[in-house]
Amino acid sequence: MKKIFYIFIIISFTIPLLSQILVPKVFNDISNTFFASSEHFNYIYKKELSNDIEKIIKISEGVYDTLKKLMKTEPPNKINLLITDQSDLPNGFSTPILNPTVNIYLANPDPSFISKHENWIEYVLIHELTHTFHLTKTKPKILSKTLNSCLYLPAVAQPMYFLEGYTVYNESTIKSGRLRDTNFEAILRTLYLENKKAPLDRAVSYYDSEYPYGTLPYLYGPYIFDKTKEISGKEIYTLSDINFCTCLPVEFLFPDIFFLIRNSYLPSTILDLVYKDVEKKTFEIMKNYDFYIKEKLINDGFEKTNPVYKENKVYFIESYFHRRQRIIVYEDGKKTELFKTLYTTKFQITDDFIIYDMIDLYDNLSYFFSIYSYNFKTKKIKKLPHTFRGFSPEIYKDTLFFIRNTQNKNFIILYSLKKESLIDSIEFPENYRLNSISTKDGKSILLSVYKDGGFTDIVLFDLENKKERFLTSDRETDFLPQWSKKFNGFYFISDRDGFNTLFFYDLDSNRIEPYLRSINNISNYSVDEENGKVYFQDITKDGDNIFYAKLKKLEDKKYEIELKEYQNYLPISKNFDYRIDHKKYILPKFSGPGTYYFLPLVVPLFDDSLSMSDILLLFPFFNINADISQSLSFLTLGIFSYTYDLNSNPSDIQYYNFSQIVFSQFKHDIFVSFDLLNEGSKTGIKKYLPDSYSISAGIFFDRLKFEHSFSFSPAISILKTDSLYSKGLYFDFLYSKTESSIRSIIPSSGYRFLSNIFLSNTNASGYDPINDLGINLKLETYKSFNWRTTFFAFFETFLTNNNNINIYNPSTNENLFFKNVKLRYNYLDEGNFVSFVSKNLNLVKIGLFNIPLHINRGIPIKLFISSPIKLSYLTLSLSHTEGYSFDQKERISVSKFNINLISDLFALGTFAPGIFISYDHIYDIPNLGLTLSLY
Repeated sequence: MKKIFYIFIIISFTIPLLSQILVPKVFNDISNTFFASSEHFNYIYKKELSNDIEKIIKISEGVYDTLKKLMKTEPPNKINLLITDQSDLPNGFSTPILNPTVNIYLANPDPSFISKHENWIEYVLIHELTHTFHLTKTKPKILSKTLNSCLYLPAVAQPMYFLEGYTVYNESTIKSGRLRDTNFEAILRTLYLENKKAPLDRAVSYYDSEYPYGTLPYLYGPYIFDKTKEISGKEIYTLSDINFCTCLPVEFLFPDIFFLIRNSYLPSTILDLVYKDVEKKTFEIMKNYDFYIKEKLINDGFEKTNPVYKENKVYFIESYFHRRQRIIVYEDGKKTELFKTLYTTKFQITDDFIIYDMIDLYDNLSYFFSIYSYNFKTKKIKKLPHTFRGFSPEIYKDTLFFIRNTQNKNFIILYSLKKESLIDSIEFPENYRLNSISTKDGKSILLSVYKDGGFTDIVLFDLENKKERFLTSDRETDFLPQWSKKFNGFYFISDRDGFNTLFFYDLDSNRIEPYLRSINNISNYSVDEENGKVYFQDITKDGDNIFYAKLKKLEDKKYEIELKEYQNYLPISKNFDYRIDHKKYILPKFSGPGTYYFLPLVVPLFDDSLSMSDILLLFPFFNINADISQSLSFLTLGIFSYTYDLNSNPSDIQYYNFSQIVFSQFKHDIFVSFDLLNEGSKTGIKKYLPDSYSISAGIFFDRLKFEHSFSFSPAISILKTDSLYSKGLYFDFLYSKTESSIRSIIPSSGYRFLSNIFLSNTNASGYDPINDLGINLKLETYKSFNWRTTFFAFFETFLTNNNNINIYNPSTNENLFFKNVKLRYNYLDEGNFVSFVSKNLNLVKIGLFNIPLHINRGIPIKLFISSPIKLSYLTLSLSHTEGYSFDQKERISVSKFNINLISDLFALGTFAPGIFISYDHIYDIPNLGLTLSLY
């Protein structure tokens, strides 16, 4: 046991070094990708975006100049600015590795996301370039010129609320951003009022599976910076500045202590002061405004959004912890599940159909909306043809209206549901962004429209005369108009109260009056005028839910509409030289490798008396992300296991490492994979060195869709051991029809089928060469009734023409699972590697996986709240494996119990230390093991 203790201590105190988030693939057609440059940027973009480059150059250089003066630093190299129109959802990212790279999506957000910005390109560039300026800063500055990003990007080790807090603070002080936004204020107010103030440690990581999903670093960070500046008087760039200590592990592990030394307050204390301000402001709001008492529609703990009332029924979208969203109908106190959906902004109900929009995935890369229909009679879902990039469906008789926004053009599309074809389209100016649509007669159309230089407003569009009229035009955000069926006017949401309120616009008097006000934040609604009710989506301490209240005019405030002409928008700018050649971007030119996740292992060597005699330094586990303008990525995952035989037989140290380089600037990804396996079956120094090496190269043909995904990969492969050399071809095929959610660690339901067909030539020591044809088939099934517990069963068979084949099968979910299943957490079944020599082998595994504890309730010791290690889940698994060879009449029978603690490192990687107990029923051997998984 002394030996176990030494290894456990070494594993527990090994220090990881972090530097970067894995960067996604951006371009899949290099032949249509172009290049331009200015003083501080290289621009990479698709040909169809060429007309936008001059405008983007002016904005980006202006933002660069502003941030340089504000942040007292600048990146050491030119910035690669990737400009893409690959999604109907807004986003962007920044990576500081070597030549820093920024990607901006040219999709404007809807009002509920970032409601107050004057120009989306400028807004997202302020955010992402703040990351670049901040994360590339070093002291002394000359170190950045060495291009050694692994050692000299110390700011990336700061807590996520530091990193995102800086960006949101800048976006909110240079322009109007989320720090002063009603949505952010509403979340803080809700957490305060409902006594569920999220602890600061949940803002250390990007990911948190409880409300507010993923937003805490963006929410807490800027408020902490703002409050710290207020009480200290320091400039913002000094609050997250770096010094010599930043490069040391001690500050990396305990950033709160150093924040206390520099600023005289702990970050958690600053957060308490922020909530004091929230309390004061909330008291003033409640004193000056009237709020309706709201009643929850259903109180079952699930999140609900997008209410639609029709004929005494309420339809809505329900989100689950362990599976995909469903559209639900609620009637007479009962819920009925209709069908699954993904991200949906709106749906409309007719007597025969539900028409809804939904994000779909194209080319495994681009996310765009399309319009779908659900037939009440047949229960079938159909994607309506010619609705690509269409959202916010609105129906009048047989005509479907929907919005289509692209980077250069914005349309209202008229569509015949009967003929399933386009009727007409109305084009709007380039600087508009249409968000929602409503009509009651097919002629007068209400739109919520964002226009550069202003904020979102309500527009009345005359379809017959093709004329528009702004009904609101001011610095408030007015959105989601819906026509009244009884009166000459419409309802809409506005934040002119300082929080979202439901208003009514009377077209006869051109006056607006508040009809429903929530202390929290209304984001969607549906009006039942006959019964005088409104069903609305409001936030709670656990996320969005649906409530209802009386529909009644409030008398506490009077509003006058003051229409204002938008001025021509002038972005942050300066005079500079630039060149637009529109050269084809053919070869990767820019950034290079940087460490993504790195964990060295120090393994002790023992002599026969169990005394430590030597130390061996291994690097079997490391995750590296390299980004050469999105063309090359390198990812490694591995598991480590120490097994102690309770019968005092020799103990084993085992590990498995899978590495893959993917060239992704092609229509289909080209990959090179490298596998390394140590079964722990040798003695001496070889006990710690790999038993086998395998290298493969091939192509991924992937198709990722809503209901299913599949991948086909032909490849060549070489396997090398001490006594065996094998080369050949193999074909991998994976088909998956599973579902899950962000809380589920493994699929909650469904199945996966995997097959591997191989043709090989093997040279073994002392034997003639052998040609072999074989196939490996595997079927996995999962079933879960909640997010905590999943039952699983695997069946696997190995078939071969050879007299015997050495089957190396570390019990881990397949490599393609990590590539194709878009989950934050993945399950690894560590330890007890199966090595079996047989002509044919069949395996059956059944088990139970349970999460008894979801660890996110805060760290009680305030000095360690911002530590990079964030405990996420405690998991238990119990499984039994049976294997049998019909040819050689040999059997495998192993039972195993696992306990794992799954933890995040700033959400850049996940590691899972654990312990397992197993029992080999054939050889009557019990084993106790320690495991460490990285992915």
